[in-house]
Amino acid sequence: MPEEPSKRHQLLFVDDDLTFLATLTGLLKQISHANWGFRTASNHSQALEQLKAQHVDIVVLDIEMPVMDGIEFLRLLAPTYPGLRVVMLSSRLDENARKTSMDLGAALYLEKPTTPEGFKAVFAALDLLVTAGPKSGFRGVMQVGLQDVLQMECLSRKSSILAVSTGARRGEIYVCDGAIVHAESGQLQGEMALYGLLGLSGGEFTLQPYVEPARRSISGQYEFLLMEAARLRDETGPGSPHSNGHSRALRAALSETSTPTDACGVGIEEALLC
Repeated sequence: MPEEPSKRHQLLFVDDDLTFLATLTGLLKQISHANWGFRTASNHSQALEQLKAQHVDIVVLDIEMPVMDGIEFLRLLAPTYPGLRVVMLSSRLDENARKTSMDLGAALYLEKPTTPEGFKAVFAALDLLVTAGPKSGFRGVMQVGLQDVLQMECLSRKSSILAVSTGARRGEIYVCDGAIVHAESGQLQGEMALYGLLGLSGGEFTLQPYVEPARRSISGQYEFLLMEAARLRDETGPGSPHSNGHSRALRAALSETSTPTDACGVGIEEALLC
């Protein structure tokens, strides 16, 4: 489907789900205030015809498509259209698919939106990509601490959910307008869940669109929370000479054998009078 060439940015959406295509382009057209031009294709053959007919800034490509899936199509596009920015959409977050997509040159790997907040998050990601230009910025893989990721989210006053996983442990940290408002991990909630997640030595994380939690369990300044997390991590480290009742309670609460019920339930193991 051709679109007006006078639009500021041209995007090509490729998806075999015509209903989703109509919904996505319709909502993004409203959010972009009609400043974006949209072209659509339901398979790779139509997409190639669209690319031959007119220049596009970004291709948004669904991964789960019949005949030729999104990853195979991306593999074809990379040598044929070098420098073309491609964004992958997937209905499920698959680490292997994400890694393969990024290795093949995809600019972003996003979850397919199903809510108004999700569509806004996709628009925000695409908006950053189109305004950044094809030659600006860096692409790569970097190992960072969760504290660094949270600090960047808070300094930028963003709203997101930092989903953390390592082994059998899962957790989420909620950031709203640059403030940490909630955290949960298993049965833990609040600051204890936050400190426990920030105390993990390694794992994986994803930034997801923000959804308001059932309740906000954290109200402190993010700077203090991150400093307190660093302090507790030092105190609960192996062989630390500064371990106190609070840090030992945190360590016990986060052990695999404990079954804590609430973030504020810190048990006192001993009392020291000086």
